[in-house]
Amino acid sequence: MANTSFDSYASPDSPNIKPGRKIQLKPKEKKKRPYKPRAICCAYKLKVGETFYIGSTSNLVARIRDHAWRLKKGIHPSPKLQESFNNGGEISHFTLELVKHSTCPDELRARLRAAEQEKIDFQFNDPLCANISPNASGPNNGEFFKNKWLDPEFREKMTSFLKDRKGAAVSKETRAKMAIAKTGANNVKSRPVSITSPDAKKSDFPSVSDAAKFLGVPQQVMDGWLSGKFAWPGTGKRPARPQYQHLVGWKAEYK
Repeated sequence: MANTSFDSYASPDSPNIKPGRKIQLKPKEKKKRPYKPRAICCAYKLKVGETFYIGSTSNLVARIRDHAWRLKKGIHPSPKLQESFNNGGEISHFTLELVKHSTCPDELRARLRAAEQEKIDFQFNDPLCANISPNASGPNNGEFFKNKWLDPEFREKMTSFLKDRKGAAVSKETRAKMAIAKTGANNVKSRPVSITSPDAKKSDFPSVSDAAKFLGVPQQVMDGWLSGKFAWPGTGKRPARPQYQHLVGWKAEYK
């Protein structure tokens, strides 16, 4: 009986092949099946109570499941949808427009965004719309807003919105006062620090920034030493860095 395994050894009866020689049989070529998309590609509307969100996806079932999971965990990126769900809103969804499948990911993404953008343009001004951005590509698409700004109507609308929004512009003097209020001991969250020199001489400072200036190190590094995130120079497994060699033997702690 012939050996039909992928790796086989020739039998003594095999013609023109030395006995014991290893031979390889070519594996059968698998026929490629034609691409048959199973997921639903579409622009959709997700409703949570009366609030709704417009999006697009190449897999509707998975996308809706992801929305529901995030809402139940309380981590959905849309505050309006999350608030509506927390208030007892029921989750439902509708297909707005089916999008033809494409084997090219870029082409499919462009079709989905075009369908989503059309629906967003029509319903974004609705108070119940939970979309954060009027742009289907996301709020940080600079090219989209650059082209949108060329539209006089859009430019006038945004200008009036920025003028009428709550809160006046903060002056430079106010900013300077706010900076001083958050610096050093003026900051309500600041903690006094005690530093001990190698000769056991103690020095007290009202804040971490003042202690850092005294030692000549960045405040972030001083914070790391005090919180235990970094080892104090000379106390860790590795030798102290050259710029901190002068601090070997010193100690610092919160008061």
